[in-house]
Amino acid sequence: MSTKTDKKTDKKTKSINQNTKPSKDNKSISKNIDVNNDSKYMEKKKNSEKLYQIIQDKSVNHIYFYNKYIDNKSVQSLRTQLSSYNNIIPGTMLNKNIRLWSTPTPIMLHIHCPGGEVDAGLAAMKLVYNSKIPIITVVDGLAASAATYMCMVSSLRMINPHGHMLIHQPTNNFPIKGKFQNIEDKYLRIKKYMKTLKQIYKKYTKLKDNTRKEII
Repeated sequence: MSTKTDKKTDKKTKSINQNTKPSKDNKSISKNIDVNNDSKYMEKKKNSEKLYQIIQDKSVNHIYFYNKYIDNKSVQSLRTQLSSYNNIIPGTMLNKNIRLWSTPTPIMLHIHCPGGEVDAGLAAMKLVYNSKIPIITVVDGLAASAATYMCMVSSLRMINPHGHMLIHQPTNNFPIKGKFQNIEDKYLRIKKYMKTLKQIYKKYTKLKDNTRKEII
């Protein structure tokens, strides 16, 4: 297993660099992910070297997100698995007389998924972001579209030598029917998705502006 930071010539596939720089111009994506003052995310990044050592020592818990599609069901399954680890962290009361003080074991989240619903992908991203235990994301094969969101906010992201990450503009796979207002509402929603995704990839990657604009 190794990290991958080299850019590919194919515009459809871009490998995301591990290190990120904070952006000063972005607006808040949500109440819990503030792109202007994201001290929680930056603190995660400071611990990346420690996580490398932990990986070498093989002291991690593994979760596999191998799904054909990201939807509410797959995100709920991920939430259940992450919660089972996050419920046992330093300081957790096992009962009224016993408190657990052991150091939490990081989670290695293996991803192989072609993407899916934007809303579900953002929900999965929030689960990784809010985890009290460090999460290392590893692209085992393909992480495309909404499946890349989880990688953006993990404490450390890695990719296998033959793995790929694919990012693109939000798409609509269903025919739009109804009145003009319904069509306009759908357009405004996709436009909002577009703005949010641009903020995410600008905040959490080192893609240059011109490269990012070619993709999204």
